[in-house]
Amino acid sequence: MPVHPRFVHFPIALLLLGSVLLIVSLHPRARAWRSVGWMNVLLGWIALFPAIATGLIDQSRAPTTEEVTQLINRHITGGIALVVVFGYALYEWLRQRDILDRPHRWRVLAALIAGIAILIITAQWGGQLVYVFNVGRAP
Repeated sequence: MPVHPRFVHFPIALLLLGSVLLIVSLHPRARAWRSVGWMNVLLGWIALFPAIATGLIDQSRAPTTEEVTQLINRHITGGIALVVVFGYALYEWLRQRDILDRPHRWRVLAALIAGIAILIITAQWGGQLVYVFNVGRAP
């Protein structure tokens, strides 16, 4: 039984929810959601590591066709990009806890928006591996 699918849903949900909450928290009436947003992003970023590790382990069971191999490589690249992009946003937040109140907040917002896009694309690739190529599924 593949383990990777059991670990991916936590980082997806936490990173997506946290990013949306942080973007919404820019509105003056929604500032209270900011700390919840950062905690979701932090927990989602931490949850990426077991998801990536189990994905690399489960990769050994995948079919070795050219099409599956290319898709797995894109999926892995997306996972690494998620670590980098959300890691950058967290780094900026740890340096300046009020980063979203500063003029250069656009860098963090760009990272969060890029992270959402990368997350959706990487999840789509993972879904294709499972539902189109039956990777990790019983025949």
